[in-house]
Amino acid sequence: MNANLARALGALALVAAFATWVAFQLHWETVAEPTPAKGEALTHPYYALEHFIADLGLHPREISTVRGLQAEAVLVLEEPGDEITHPPVAALEGWVEAGGRLVISAALLDAYPALRAWSGIKRARASPRPAGPPAAADAGAECPLMTVRADGSPTGQSFRVCDVGPTLAFDGEHAPTWSLSDERGMHVIRAGVGFGEITVLEPADVLSNVMLKGADHAEMFAAAAGLRHDDTVLIFHPATAVPLPVLLWRLVAPGILFLIVALLALAWRHAPPFGPPLPLPSPLRRSLAEQIRANARFAWRTRSLGGLRTSARRSLDEAAARHIAGYGSLDASQRAERLAELTGLDPTAIRAARAEGAAQRRNEARAAITLMEVCRRILLRMHSDHQRPLA
Repeated sequence: MNANLARALGALALVAAFATWVAFQLHWETVAEPTPAKGEALTHPYYALEHFIADLGLHPREISTVRGLQAEAVLVLEEPGDEITHPPVAALEGWVEAGGRLVISAALLDAYPALRAWSGIKRARASPRPAGPPAAADAGAECPLMTVRADGSPTGQSFRVCDVGPTLAFDGEHAPTWSLSDERGMHVIRAGVGFGEITVLEPADVLSNVMLKGADHAEMFAAAAGLRHDDTVLIFHPATAVPLPVLLWRLVAPGILFLIVALLALAWRHAPPFGPPLPLPSPLRRSLAEQIRANARFAWRTRSLGGLRTSARRSLDEAAARHIAGYGSLDASQRAERLAELTGLDPTAIRAARAEGAAQRRNEARAAITLMEVCRRILLRMHSDHQRPLA
């Protein structure tokens, strides 16, 4: 029993010694594992900027046009836009002079010469980096410390900015209101224009989702733009513009609905019918007495028989043209002779009835109309439509 206890105590001592050795050999380190962007942070280019502005207690808002800007707001303009959403930068001068604050990237100075003209800020000539031993081993070599100046005098404040590009220059009579510079020159400039201000940031993508989280970029943006409590920050983003169909529906929805209904009705009207078509009703012929009574009523209403006589002459000529070969090439006398041969009527009476310049006396007109109607009915009775024309 004592031997077993001794062996157990010995094994426990060995395990304790091994655990103590392992504990002294290990050490703990904190390793930051970057998490890839996902969701809206992956697709929205101003996701980080809007959240940072909201965390400051300000009011971010995306806009798709620079027309009708809110007075004394802060406008962040980084995208030049395309031919449709191209912002009228020249028109921003009046807004800035009235108190607006414009924040742009240095890349827009190349896209808009008007900005360089009225802001006084332009690209400086390329200045080489100071000579000296390479600083690749320095962890902060790519994010140099820059000095803040107000009206040309150092304020004692500094920011670390990464991937700085070319320097900027200012053509104003006085020093910029706010600037950030290193030994090469200024990289961020805020200058007054009228009652407003314009701020140019370098590097150009310092407000992107990736760059804004690095170094002191977020704090630098807030100081360079001169953000104040309860500011409204407008972010120009042409991709947020309302599509044209949605805009048309919002403005003229009743008109669009009416047009759709009209097109559907037109398509239904001209669509082929369902089933076989109905047979056409056989035409009904009125008697001569009915025709005369109808002509009399028409003459009584119009108080004139000229139109009725012209209609009777046209009906007679159409009937004769269908049943008499070559009728259209005959003159007035020949037509009267041909009609008289077929109907047995007096050719002189027919010629007088068909005369266009005949006197419009009522009794004569009634007699002419009656004669031409009788002649037409004789032709229709003698020769039906399915027979060949007479020679």
